[in-house]
Amino acid sequence: MGVRLVGARQRLDPRRFEVREGAEVVVADTDAPLGRREAAELREFVTGGGGLVVVGDTLAAWSAATPIRELSAWMPAGPGPETELIVRPEPGQPVTHGLGREWKVRARLYTSEAPPAGATVLLRTSWRFTDQVVAYERKAGAGRFVYLGLRDDGSPEFEKLLARLVLLAAGRSAPTPAGIGLLGYGAIGRDHAAAVAATAGLRLAGICDVDAGRRDAAAREWDVPTFATQESMLADPEVSVVVVGTPPSVHATPVLDAIAAGKHVVCEKPFAISVDDADRMIDAASAGGRVLTVYQSRRWDPDFVAMLAVARSGRIGAPFYMESFIGGYDHPCDFWHSHEPISGGTIYDWGSHYFDWILQLFAQPVTTV
Repeated sequence: MGVRLVGARQRLDPRRFEVREGAEVVVADTDAPLGRREAAELREFVTGGGGLVVVGDTLAAWSAATPIRELSAWMPAGPGPETELIVRPEPGQPVTHGLGREWKVRARLYTSEAPPAGATVLLRTSWRFTDQVVAYERKAGAGRFVYLGLRDDGSPEFEKLLARLVLLAAGRSAPTPAGIGLLGYGAIGRDHAAAVAATAGLRLAGICDVDAGRRDAAAREWDVPTFATQESMLADPEVSVVVVGTPPSVHATPVLDAIAAGKHVVCEKPFAISVDDADRMIDAASAGGRVLTVYQSRRWDPDFVAMLAVARSGRIGAPFYMESFIGGYDHPCDFWHSHEPISGGTIYDWGSHYFDWILQLFAQPVTTV
């Protein structure tokens, strides 16, 4: 996708630019005014099928240009003083899905009396007991005009939102979020649910647990369908990916059943406690053309991330020895984590993290176990 950037941070004169051939979207973040010729060129570009995204102070800076006023159908008043605002995504808009119900920004708000004519509001905030539009999009001819009245504050929400607005301006709709079904709603199930809710492109579609109390808790906490049996959840077409969070000794059956039902699968670690189970699951996924992966969270532990960066930098030479420890004066972990018939024992359960670390840290292939 061709994107043309206009703004001081790109060291471009916003009054002296041309829409390059092949560009689909122009993104402007500037406080400099726009000349009449450039404004007319932008209007022609958008009405002919291009996209224009104006960020921060840009629309106010360009407000004197009639072609821009025609594209935006709205001229902001203000700005107000820089202050802390609570920004709320408009419900039901795919472009803001997964960004959270609200978040805080520090910004100068440009106000208006009403949303622009023919616009789809994307973000709102409250200001002095009034409801204000922070972001919107509207069609202009064959193209799209998109307004985002915020400046880059370095937050991940802003980066995600701006990237999606560029796609929106290009007329490219985001793919339908993948429906995630959780098999098991214990402690790790709650963590998975929160991660799904916070991740763009994912949607919590169902939770299955044999315990009625856990199903009730899941329904209260996430407002999603709950299932008493895995068969009922696997039959739901809204579920396209299954996260298996059962005890390790019974990973194989739900994984195989989910693959047979056409679902992709994320399986908790340890993946299996027998080579036979591991082979059967891998073979089924390969034969069925489904993605099967193991959930491995500790690759992102800050201490390991730092250690990996140093090891791969070459500054300390080639690693040849690793020593790690976790423990205390209590029984190691609890229930299945250290109970051999359930998880294979502590070496399988916690040890799987360290085996994975070793494989990441040491580039040489494993020759002996």
